[in-house]
Amino acid sequence: MARPTIAPRSQDLDPRLYCDYARLVRLQSQAMSFSLLPHLKAGSVLSGRHQSRFRGRGLNFEELRHYQQGDDIRNLDWKVTLRTGKPHVRSYTEEKDRNVILCVDQRSTMFFSSTSVMKSVVAADIAAMCAWRILKDGDRVGFLIADSQRLHISPSQRTQHEVLRQLRVLSQANQALNVRSQDSEHVSFSHWLTQLGGCA
Repeated sequence: MARPTIAPRSQDLDPRLYCDYARLVRLQSQAMSFSLLPHLKAGSVLSGRHQSRFRGRGLNFEELRHYQQGDDIRNLDWKVTLRTGKPHVRSYTEEKDRNVILCVDQRSTMFFSSTSVMKSVVAADIAAMCAWRILKDGDRVGFLIADSQRLHISPSQRTQHEVLRQLRVLSQANQALNVRSQDSEHVSFSHWLTQLGGCA
């Protein structure tokens, strides 16, 4: 059985070893310095702000092309069809939401460093910056945070309040790490995968 760990007080934290909640919140200012928008079109079926690779009856005109078997006849462009003598259809793209789950490892295996900063701190910082960026892009963000004893799961939401709440959970999980931390079998990677299905 793992020993209970006592998290260090925020003012005692060495930033190379531990992250704190205030720093994760401050990373919001750096979220505009990069983009997470894909070069490929979104694959979600939820309506939103990103172009989909699925064609639909959205408002964004994509192309005018020859009619093909299976095309929706409601999209026939009658003027072009009459002018050319061949049926033509207008195709549109729909906008889609991105639904992002950030998986953050704060288990004992991340409490090491090959340079000057613990891997657990780097993982927490990257997750915080990504969460702020996703929120600024208007998308939904959720968390799956694994500490040494359990998985903390938060479904995707589009609220700053939920991001702040999860950053607090993340900082607490990070600060609970120490060299004597022992991971429970309930936080194995295979257990993560089984939980991801219900997280989105």
